[in-house]
Amino acid sequence: MTKIKLYKCWKTMLSLTLFGLFFSTSIFAQSTIRGKVTDEKGLPLPGAGVAVKNTSASTVTNPNGDFTLTSTTTNPTLVVSFIGYITKEVVANSANVTISLMADSKALGEVVIVGYGQQKKSDVTGAIAGIKGEALLEVPSANPIAALQGRIAGVDISRNSSRPGAGGQIRIRGNRSLSGTSDPLIVLDGVPFGGSVNEINNDDIASIDILKDASSTAIYGFRGSNGVILITTKRGRVGKPVLSYNSYYGVSQVRGQYDQFSGPEFVAFRNAASPAYTAGYSPLELKGIAEGVSTNWQDYLYNRGFVTDQQLGVSGGSEGVTYGISA
Repeated sequence: MTKIKLYKCWKTMLSLTLFGLFFSTSIFAQSTIRGKVTDEKGLPLPGAGVAVKNTSASTVTNPNGDFTLTSTTTNPTLVVSFIGYITKEVVANSANVTISLMADSKALGEVVIVGYGQQKKSDVTGAIAGIKGEALLEVPSANPIAALQGRIAGVDISRNSSRPGAGGQIRIRGNRSLSGTSDPLIVLDGVPFGGSVNEINNDDIASIDILKDASSTAIYGFRGSNGVILITTKRGRVGKPVLSYNSYYGVSQVRGQYDQFSGPEFVAFRNAASPAYTAGYSPLELKGIAEGVSTNWQDYLYNRGFVTDQQLGVSGGSEGVTYGISA
């Protein structure tokens, strides 16, 4: 009897010990980090992104610049970013941290195109976003709309077709009309352009600036009510002719296919679903069943696609005139 009691006592203590170890591991496996993100003057930065490096844990600051984040690592490295400020990495060695971000003077010093000329980004109060032509060429794309996709905040770009090289539509801050058009006004080198952005060669674009709000589009009147896209093309420079050639070749294919029944699996499934199946199988189906044929129709539907693009241009000029030709 004593041995049985000791065995039960030992078993209970072992269970409690294992439970305590598991519970303590769960407690110490996660830690809550609280903090505040400010600018150089100590003012809070609402909407700043805070993420734990090399993990999926992330959050944004509230209107007071405060944030709360749960981490599964000890002394995690926080990556803090905000538009117009330099991204900063901070080791969170305490439960409460205060992070100060410095303004990105380089980004604020960029020159953007506005409706009445050029200004520094730091001097513009309206909602303006832009991208340089070099950035459009970083990823091979068939047209400017495809190159802009996911590059500019507040601009929605959707594809009208899945065909290679197909265009799309641009919406600046959503649809603004139920019956009328929501297409933005396109201004090409200072002149309203009646065509599509897709008609412009990627290699010919020096910069694209997008005017979003009323203060920046007011100069264009009602035509700018859906936003304005300002496109500046490259110009020839004084000197000897410069010949440029850009080419790329790519392959596109479906990332994955849906799982489906094989031939024998489909026959077994149909027989199980309807044991009294009276319609019978066609002679062709009976032949396939006998031979164990399995056809994956997705292999016939999805083929590998090949994409290629060739761009050739020449530019130059003299004191009196400059030129640029591309095809």
